[in-house]
Amino acid sequence: MDAQRHVVVTGASSGIGLAIARMLVAVSESPTTSASLSLIADLYPPQRRSFAISCFTAAPTFSSIIGLSIGAWVVEQYGWRSAFISVGMPALVFCAILTFFARDPQRGRWDLTPHTYTQAPLLGMGAEARKLWTLPAYRCLILAGGLATLCSYAIGMWNTSFLMRSHGLSLQHAGLLVGVICGISAGIGGLFSGWLSDRLCRRNPHWQVSIPVLGHLAAIAALVPYLLWSDTLLVRIGDVPIPTAMLWCAIYSFFAVWWVAPSYNLVTQLVPAGRRGTAMALQTIVSTLLGVGVGPLITGLFSDMLIPQFGQESLRYALLLINLPLIGAVLLLIRTSTHASKSAYKHAH
Repeated sequence: MDAQRHVVVTGASSGIGLAIARMLVAVSESPTTSASLSLIADLYPPQRRSFAISCFTAAPTFSSIIGLSIGAWVVEQYGWRSAFISVGMPALVFCAILTFFARDPQRGRWDLTPHTYTQAPLLGMGAEARKLWTLPAYRCLILAGGLATLCSYAIGMWNTSFLMRSHGLSLQHAGLLVGVICGISAGIGGLFSGWLSDRLCRRNPHWQVSIPVLGHLAAIAALVPYLLWSDTLLVRIGDVPIPTAMLWCAIYSFFAVWWVAPSYNLVTQLVPAGRRGTAMALQTIVSTLLGVGVGPLITGLFSDMLIPQFGQESLRYALLLINLPLIGAVLLLIRTSTHASKSAYKHAH
């Protein structure tokens, strides 16, 4: 779907056209996450699923680093339209190959609850969401994910500005450090958490909740010193200054994504196979509304409110405040464990 974004946006000839094209692309790519995760659940058994999900969620991180590197060179040599085409066309070719040659897997063949899969009666979107919301373990899990996304998106959206204001970096250098150091750390952390979850859950399924809890606690422990660290310089690579605080930022990025793969895996086990797509879509909606819609906005409001007390450093303390909901995410995960353990971490058919 990112390929469609690149190619469609290339055809825009004005600011309004660019905005409309981007909106249309967003509509077309919106089912990607829920449908893909539902397919992964049918392709891999639960004891191997977390790592498969972590590969899926980490791929955009690594591909963005590669795409930005290639895209920057193409923009400089041939212009921005050519950059969109060069990055988007290979992915479109791959999508076509996937469409014509990949087959849908058997639905529900890896379910922990033994039964012959039959398609559940189709309900309206609202009725389906209400039915899923009545599942206490699922409800607590997606709310925990929403709070975690709120905090991580706030950091992600404002991190570059924070490095510029509090550490005196230029926009180019701050963006480079955030993209490379945070991106690579998050990608590795996501893959490791998926692998660790699969390994430990073979002994006890409660690790699907315990790993996200440990990740949140470790992320908080690294985030506080990162945001409060002075503007001392660790090293300079070429003309790029790297603040000492970036060590803490790398640790935070590594642990902040530990919740993703185990939580998504648990969602696929808490609901029947025929409702996984809807369950993942609801998870995505909650995370998007809180993460994209609320987190960055409230951070900006907090920063403006704190200017009289802290001046230019107000963003530092606004980011600390916006991450308090992580404590709520931890408590919700504990509640998730309580509810899910009653059904042995699987859905009741």
